[in-house]
Amino acid sequence: MALKTARACISENQLDLANQVFQRAATYVEMRNKENGPKVNPEDESERIIQSLTAEYYLLRATQSWKSDRLDLVKFWLSKAVIRDDDGENVALIEKKADFLYEVGKSELKKKKFGLAVNWLQKSYDTIELVDQPSFTPDRDELRLAIMSDLGG
Repeated sequence: MALKTARACISENQLDLANQVFQRAATYVEMRNKENGPKVNPEDESERIIQSLTAEYYLLRATQSWKSDRLDLVKFWLSKAVIRDDDGENVALIEKKADFLYEVGKSELKKKKFGLAVNWLQKSYDTIELVDQPSFTPDRDELRLAIMSDLGG
């Protein structure tokens, strides 16, 4: 529920409200991280789902930080967003991360901060390349083309 609420707040540019939602959710995320640590039993479906939701939580925190002009926090939250794709379950989440990185790079391009833009666009490209060929979606191909275009242009 917190992820859905935070997503809505971010899309409406209600960043302070999103931050309040994240503060409430942080208690649960931290508790889960302390209990389970970084290891997840790949056989336990509920643990895999929780890990995916936790990664999405960190991606949303990164998005809120970016929209608040806090690139230092973006890097911090992204470092915590561990997305496993052992069985192809998290393709959509990997694409979300790549799309987010692309948006950051594109915004840095608009600000004429070319070094930063290349860095973010390259991270986006590297992330999108994690998706295996059979898992391609049309969005992935379009994003890959946009990244390459901005890197080359």
